[in-house]
Amino acid sequence: MFKRIFATILAFFMMLFGISNRPAPEPDPEAVYQKISAEEAYCLMQDNDDYILLDVRTEAEYAEKHIEGAILIPNTELAGRAAEELPDKKP
Repeated sequence: MFKRIFATILAFFMMLFGISNRPAPEPDPEAVYQKISAEEAYCLMQDNDDYILLDVRTEAEYAEKHIEGAILIPNTELAGRAAEELPDKKP
């Protein structure tokens, strides 16, 4: 009886925290990320229209104020939604 209860609780926590026996997806080796300042981002946005502006704040923060054209995917939902909702920028 104890083993069955323990297994049920363990399964619940595995689902709750997203732990599974599936391997993590491999990162895209062609993806290049770099940290830039707000001023650098603004200049890049003025000179180029081929970018994705992703807002990872909460819906309430986004509703309060956001940059026009930003795509909202809260940080807590990013792993599950990014692949489906973000446009593919590969040529």
